[in-house]
Amino acid sequence: MHVGYAPIFQNLDNELSDREVYAQELRLAEMAEPMGFDSIWESEHHFTDYEMTPDCPTVSLLYGGSNQKSTARLPRRDLPWHKPLRVAENVSLLDHYSKAATS
Repeated sequence: MHVGYAPIFQNLDNELSDREVYAQELRLAEMAEPMGFDSIWESEHHFTDYEMTPDCPTVSLLYGGSNQKSTARLPRRDLPWHKPLRVAENVSLLDHYSKAATS
């Protein structure tokens, strides 16, 4: 069975600064692999405190240094918000760096 973890980067009541939300979620993501998760999934949301992840490849690069076995997963991209060539370039860069981090 494959079990993944999905950080939510959520700050609905603005109780924390954005920096604190990111720090807490990245700290939890660092614990995903030691706790047995096989992957870390990231979803994309714009202009909302519901989930503060407007650029999944960039956030996923942050997982690469701390997780050697688990892989970052991008379930979808909102192409109307991005230029398709730029999405392909970002995902290619993520793929390249994630492999470099594990070798």
